[in-house]
Amino acid sequence: MSAAGDALYFEGVTQSVRNIWKIETDAKTLRWNNGPEHLTTNAGYDTDITISRDGKKLAYAARTERTGLWSSPFNAATRRMSGTGQSIAANGIDAFHPDFSPDGQKFAYITQQAGKQEIREKSLAGGEERVLNSADG
Repeated sequence: MSAAGDALYFEGVTQSVRNIWKIETDAKTLRWNNGPEHLTTNAGYDTDITISRDGKKLAYAARTERTGLWSSPFNAATRRMSGTGQSIAANGIDAFHPDFSPDGQKFAYITQQAGKQEIREKSLAGGEERVLNSADG
């Protein structure tokens, strides 16, 4: 709530993204006058709102955690990784749930970016990648 009581600030989630919003209120009755108004549009999680006493500054935490996919050499006999891993999915896109093809030459995984999910397939030999399925979520 603003110091003057004329606005309520809150965290709201749309399309799997958490941003800061504002609703204008009547200072006496606290009734909703206008809004909600989208104040931030970051792709991550905007949280932990604080407002200065004079009402001229708003601070918040902008969290932009990503989930990526990595591949590492693996020794089946010792059941240990045997080398340095490398990223196998595009940077800046959350990627998860990898699954190798039966022949081990490709893998499929799910990506999510700005509320859109895709199932992708990638060749381990040549690195070619294609989208198998896409949906807004």
